[in-house]
Amino acid sequence: MHTRPTTAARQVARLLLCALSLGFAVGCGGKAGISDPMKLVPADSRMVVNINMSRLRQTQFKDRLLALRDRSESLKKKWETLVQKSGMDPVRDIDTIVVTMPYQGEREGGEAALIAMGRFNQPALVAWFKDQAGKDYKQTQHGNRAIHSNAAGNHLAFINSTTGVAGDLNQVKKILDLADGKGQSAAQTPKLVELKSKVTGNQTAWGVVSVPDEVLKRAKDSDSPFKAVTAIVATVDFAAGMEVDFRAECADDNEAKSLTDKFNNVVKELLESPMFGSLGFGGIVSELKGAQEGKVFRVRANLPQQKLDDLIKKVEEAFKAKLGELPKIKLPSTAEGGPKLDDDTKPPASLPADTKDEGKGDEAKAAPDGDGMPSLKLNMPGGGTKAKRRPSLLGQ
Repeated sequence: MHTRPTTAARQVARLLLCALSLGFAVGCGGKAGISDPMKLVPADSRMVVNINMSRLRQTQFKDRLLALRDRSESLKKKWETLVQKSGMDPVRDIDTIVVTMPYQGEREGGEAALIAMGRFNQPALVAWFKDQAGKDYKQTQHGNRAIHSNAAGNHLAFINSTTGVAGDLNQVKKILDLADGKGQSAAQTPKLVELKSKVTGNQTAWGVVSVPDEVLKRAKDSDSPFKAVTAIVATVDFAAGMEVDFRAECADDNEAKSLTDKFNNVVKELLESPMFGSLGFGGIVSELKGAQEGKVFRVRANLPQQKLDDLIKKVEEAFKAKLGELPKIKLPSTAEGGPKLDDDTKPPASLPADTKDEGKGDEAKAAPDGDGMPSLKLNMPGGGTKAKRRPSLLGQ
């Protein structure tokens, strides 16, 4: 039976959407009475993501995001309803978002939490949350604080008038305890403190990952190019266009060089691909520069505002496009080095019968190189195309 694994990326996306949906906030600096949000992050966290919403509000990128939102009538209506009923505009009122996730071993479910700081109307937000939860709303006590829950497994609590937390119940409780001076935080975890210290300057967003030893051991014999990565530090800023800095610390210099070479080869193949060139992303991908710095594989990109606007425009066009209006692409026939996909209603003949209807599985393999695009294979440990749990940075 096919089981779609829960990934770290899916957990983060769910929590970020939760932040925008719930509309509660946390503030940065003195407003919240918390000088360092890392003091609210549990010590067992292995991934921390910080989004500086105050900085984002000052950028043109924010205006583009709102324009994308407004292209969807349903999303725009939900947003307006949220603001009207909760009195909170997420973009206006959230100052800082911190997402934290511990290592979870082989478990399918995800333990993650989101801390938010800013300005909000707590009674109105709780009333809105209760209305959304309906008969499945539940309130419990943890110490002197209330935890609000719904049937979907979303849990919401408030530390004070400017600080809220949502996510997995166990993580929410840990964060509430840290606010009361109980337990150890990430600010007392040497590895996370070291990684955080490598984030320099004022960034719109940054993230750090400390890969557990158990994950490294399981990944050792896998085909993943990231199997020797021990930690990740990434930043992105939209103050003037988009500036990205991604650093992956590897086990040794050779692993860093191998990862750098693989990345640069993929970029080179993409830029040489006629099909990829026709999509108009060549000028953007060409900004990605992979380099080895000792045991570190590093990628930097600096998109001027015009190139960022072009990228967002392409995304906007994708949002507007409907499936029936998209042009059909006819790839070379098998004799020419690639499959012939004339009939959009039929899956490729080479696709195993038990995966024809799964379309979104991580185990999918790309078409041969005859289409002018570099091949992509996501091999599972042990071979085969059935979905199997594979090592990842967080063991998800």
